[in-house]
Amino acid sequence: MKFLVVPTFAAINSYLGRLETGDSVLNGKLEAYSCKTAGTDKKLYKHLNTSLGQQIASSDSGQVATSNGSVTLSTSAGGLGDSLGDDYALDKFISPKYLSPQAVSPFGPLSDTGARRTFISLIQVLNASYPDYDWSSLSPEDFRKEDTLAVRNNLAAMVPANMIEGVPLPVRIWGGIDAEVKIAECDIYSYKADPDHDPFSKIRTLWFFNYFFYNRKLKRVVFFTCRAVSKVTLSSALTRDSPDGSDDEGSGLGGGYDEKVFDDMEY
Repeated sequence: MKFLVVPTFAAINSYLGRLETGDSVLNGKLEAYSCKTAGTDKKLYKHLNTSLGQQIASSDSGQVATSNGSVTLSTSAGGLGDSLGDDYALDKFISPKYLSPQAVSPFGPLSDTGARRTFISLIQVLNASYPDYDWSSLSPEDFRKEDTLAVRNNLAAMVPANMIEGVPLPVRIWGGIDAEVKIAECDIYSYKADPDHDPFSKIRTLWFFNYFFYNRKLKRVVFFTCRAVSKVTLSSALTRDSPDGSDDEGSGLGGGYDEKVFDDMEY
């Protein structure tokens, strides 16, 4: 995955980084990535694609292993980095219902190379966007294919219509995504993992969404994530971890997953 610098997104992100709306604070970001793989991405793709292929072959022979996917802290400071070495143990088991040639995942039959590439590309986007976590054990069940109109309506309902240069923020966001990846040509997917395995679920969010706009022709993905956290939740976390009990923005924020997610919210 190659991060693409998009000036329009940078301007929008300056609003979404910490947007106060009544009793809550919104945190979101728009990012664009090229799906052309190289280096570590290529190595990860090979590992995941091989694993899926082996499981499909095992399914055909009636021998299938299953396990729940999870998200873990990355073992290297720069994300997966060079952790995909000889000692890298790939632990990825897909539900048997997705492995037969007739089964259809959110990306299509996983026996199809294109479907596997799409699935792996979204994992690579998450690894690039949140390099402190290793997302390589996610399952197709953690994703869903979305209807374009439903996504647009959800965006309009959740993101406040603050004006940016005379244009409502939701309209500016949608227009920015369209300019980058041509939404009419995109497949849109959402990610919402099992709360027991998702680091973002450690914070009590009022709502959240994670959308991927994937244009196969352009080999490009726009990732749009946004969540709302109540000011009471943020204040409680800050007070809990401040040595003197005050709201100290320089204090730690819960440790582990909580600290990293709050750091992402720029507190």
